[in-house]
Amino acid sequence: MDSTYIHFPLRVSNNAAIALYRAITQVLPTDFGDALKANATDTLLEFRQAYDIRQAATAFETVLSAELQVMDTYLVSQKGTYSTPDLIDRGDLMIPASLRADMPAQAITDLQAAGRCLAFNVPTATAFHILRASESVIRMYYQQVTGSLPKPKMRNWGTYVKNLNVAGADLKITGFIDHLRDLYRNPILHAEDNLSAEDALVFVGACVSLMCKIIMETKRLRSVAERDAEQVAISEAGQETLVPIEVLRPAIEAPSPDAGTLKGGTVKE
Repeated sequence: MDSTYIHFPLRVSNNAAIALYRAITQVLPTDFGDALKANATDTLLEFRQAYDIRQAATAFETVLSAELQVMDTYLVSQKGTYSTPDLIDRGDLMIPASLRADMPAQAITDLQAAGRCLAFNVPTATAFHILRASESVIRMYYQQVTGSLPKPKMRNWGTYVKNLNVAGADLKITGFIDHLRDLYRNPILHAEDNLSAEDALVFVGACVSLMCKIIMETKRLRSVAERDAEQVAISEAGQETLVPIEVLRPAIEAPSPDAGTLKGGTVKE
């Protein structure tokens, strides 16, 4: 009863459920340990206790049956190989766990929204959210490659591709971004275009592939940058410390204890 009323919006039968719950807990405590102690020996229910539980159960079944007959229920078909519960509750599971930790928080939010839209057959909304998730990941890569985030007026995939190519980004990644931009992103932004469920499923797969590739490349670039920074630090630590000549001059000009003294241009031992 606890789990049923937590997960389902049952209202009409709620009072009858509470009455049955109270009748049962008068005999059986809700805590498992207390229940064992209370029923450590074989005991019989009193007539009144049994009567109250039986009457409450009958009333509850009658009201619950009536409510379930008019309750809105839905059958959600599976989309591709995706698990329906995962699409509804954890759309971000489309990205492997080893890569999710490096994703922007906004990308996770939009992936979860995209999963719900895909599960409930809202294909154009699915594409909208998966595009937002992809753009968050692209912007992360853009910052890693160029050293800064794109300016507000430059927030379009064509400009991203152009600037990334100039900065020496992986051409396979920029080519993939440009392909999705031309094939999906631009048409989706037009109000007269709608995606089919099949289009949305294919597009989700393409965007997930792009995001995984970008995250892996971003992690590689970060690793290279960290290694280079460590090598520079080690190199700088190993350099000799330069001392001003004014500090060293007295030591240079001081006579050696074992050397003779100069007198009249000759050495006197």
